Amino acid sequence: MAESRKTHMLSKFLPTLTIALLALSSGLALAAKTISLSGIQHFSTLADAQKTCGTDTVVWANMHANVYHLSGSRWFGKTKKGAYFCEKIVTKVGLHASKY
Repeated sequence: MAESRKTHMLSKFLPTLTIALLALSSGLALAAKTISLSGIQHFSTLADAQKTCGTDTVVWANMHANVYHLSGSRWFGKTKKGAYFCEKIVTKVGLHASKY
């Protein structure tokens, strides 16, 4: 019975472990489900982001909440721990659009 319980626990956490290992092998740093954006190109001004992103949408990513905000939203450019990014980059590393 104890072995069955261990197997169940392992199967429960294996997908999370697999994702973490894949992310680490890709050069991304994960810590308690927080995605590190420190190694990803970001911008301190909207103008700089627009120049580099080209036709891609510029978003404001909150680095501690794993969300990004679109232009016109309440928090675009306003959170304490955030920066401007190209949307394709932040979605590729796992951030999602804010509901607000």
